[in-house]
Amino acid sequence: MSTQTRFKIRMKTTSLRDSLILLLLVPQLLAWLLGSMVAWQISQNYHEDQLETLMTNQMQVISRIMQANKPTELRLRHAEETLALMDALEDSVELNYQISTQTGKILLGNPNIPKPDMKLNRGQELFYNGLLDGKKRRILAMEIPDGSADPNQDQHIRIILAKDSKTYYDRAGRLARNMLFPLAGLALLHIVLLYFGVRRGLKPLRKLVEEIGDIQNGSMQRVSIKNAPVEIESVTNALNHLLDTMNSQVDNEKRFINDAAHQLRTPLAGLISQAELAMGESDPQKLRERIDKMHGAALRSSHLVQQLLSLARSEGKAGRHPGSYDLAALAREVAREWIPKSIVRRIDMGYEGVNIAMVRGDRLLMREAISNLIDNALMYSEESSVVNVSVRRLENEYPPQVVLEVADNGPGVPPDQLSEVFKRFWRANNHIAGGCGLGLPLVGRVAEQHDGIATAHSADPHGFIVRLTIPEAAQPDASQTLESSFTSLRRGVN
Repeated sequence: MSTQTRFKIRMKTTSLRDSLILLLLVPQLLAWLLGSMVAWQISQNYHEDQLETLMTNQMQVISRIMQANKPTELRLRHAEETLALMDALEDSVELNYQISTQTGKILLGNPNIPKPDMKLNRGQELFYNGLLDGKKRRILAMEIPDGSADPNQDQHIRIILAKDSKTYYDRAGRLARNMLFPLAGLALLHIVLLYFGVRRGLKPLRKLVEEIGDIQNGSMQRVSIKNAPVEIESVTNALNHLLDTMNSQVDNEKRFINDAAHQLRTPLAGLISQAELAMGESDPQKLRERIDKMHGAALRSSHLVQQLLSLARSEGKAGRHPGSYDLAALAREVAREWIPKSIVRRIDMGYEGVNIAMVRGDRLLMREAISNLIDNALMYSEESSVVNVSVRRLENEYPPQVVLEVADNGPGVPPDQLSEVFKRFWRANNHIAGGCGLGLPLVGRVAEQHDGIATAHSADPHGFIVRLTIPEAAQPDASQTLESSFTSLRRGVN
């Protein structure tokens, strides 16, 4: 296994707790290191300022002595005594000095002190670094007027003071360490508190994992976690929504199986009974009658199975392909397919309505719903009846709606039973063969999936109307939505 593969596997197995601790701890460590550097720099600058302030004060004292109007020997002796006293009071920090004339003659002090690289103006103080006896020194140079010289002559005296800066840097280091050690202790305490804080914060997540474990063990109850953070609550809500969907699908599957078993039991029992009777018949005419009955039972069973499958498909989301389509064109297409049966039944069927009516949903399920409506209308209508399929647009509604209607002038449904028509296995006229009471429930489900509604109405003076009201989708071309009547679907029946 390559190093890259091992790294990927290791990254995938990293826990959320470790990731959070790492993400929180690394910035803290970086901040601590940055704080250490800043503390060291502040301490170093502070002690360097102290050193320069001290040397500036010492330079002012010596410059006043050397500018006094006294003999040079007296001034030098006084300056030497003062510098020796300063050195003794300076807490073991060695003080080196040099006093020289304008021509470079050394009057007092150490001749090895490095001289400045630039020319000094009168009264100008210059700090610079240099090496003396192999040690780094902080050096201050200054030129002042010679107090004993002739006032008419411009004669200067150069004073140079040098101190060992290492001692001050050592002090800066001690001060930085005194600050950083407590900070390190606080950082360690922060790491411990961070660890237990993250562990405590992930407790609701561990509870959620336990709840999910119960789901895997067969429990489909909703997940409930008390006092959960907002993030965990969002995950819980999403999980509960998924569980509700799964429960609904499981219930649909159970209902489908129960309905299928209940409804198929009768036609299958009749089919078996007719087959057993047919096997004992010797008369060809009676045998033919038995076979016809078996064929009818098989057709009813096939129709029932097809209806059950359609209803199950309409109740689940799996396999759906929602999109925009022309409901008017679909209604005309399905109506044309039923023209041959309407001719056989001597029923006048046609389409009236708009050219184009765009809706959004599953076109295949809508095709099956329209087919069921036309099949019901033809089944329950007598000869010389009229079945009308229509699609119209309600542009004054907001949002705009599309209405699909299938109307017949058959016997209809009593007004007190209109609320029952969309229930499963309910039939208004049970003596008519071929129906199974699943067509209109399928239509109702398809309307719901199109964000619409299906309603049943009685026609005047008699008849039955099923109306689907569905939100309209965007029209491809408003100029093509003129209402028209398609009499080409109608076939005259004499």
